[in-house]
Amino acid sequence: MIFSDKVILMESLANTLNILMQAFLSNMGLVFACIGSLWLIQILNKLSGYRLNHLGIWPRHPSGLAGIFIAPFLHGSFEHLFLNSMVLSVLLNFMLLLGLHTCLMATIWIITLGGGLLWLLGRPAIHIGASGLIMGYWGFLLVSAYHLGSMFSILIALMCLYFFSSLIFNLFPIDKVSSWEGHLFGFIAGILAVYLLR
Repeated sequence: MIFSDKVILMESLANTLNILMQAFLSNMGLVFACIGSLWLIQILNKLSGYRLNHLGIWPRHPSGLAGIFIAPFLHGSFEHLFLNSMVLSVLLNFMLLLGLHTCLMATIWIITLGGGLLWLLGRPAIHIGASGLIMGYWGFLLVSAYHLGSMFSILIALMCLYFFSSLIFNLFPIDKVSSWEGHLFGFIAGILAVYLLR
């Protein structure tokens, strides 16, 4: 009886992994389009002498409010964007596995809440980059696995932990260059988004 249960569990796991991989591949077109738009904006930003970065989040300044919705699309260098693109492409795909509507609504909440908290509580500097959104996706995927409890969501969370466990260090002020507050508030916003979308 125990052996039979193990076989059933392994077959269920294999089927879930197969479905996960097929869905992952089917979402790649949309993911590449999103990442491609970030690279297009970065090229325009570079050509302008990075003047677009002044549209980022400037904490507690009225002119920085618009940056809440603009900052995730701006980056300080091509290296900055490249590093974010690698992680974002995977986590965005994982989010899409939970459904396009869920992904879209979670993205809106993460950008709005995370950016809003950063505007209220962040250091007096211009904050840019998709790192806050990345941390929001990571938090959302980890916590949603607990609430959904499906093998599908748990597998996604386990992959997030296995491949991106080092993201936890982004929540602390390790260096003065990175916007660790943006990472932290993005992560918090991702967790809150799970409850807001329930």
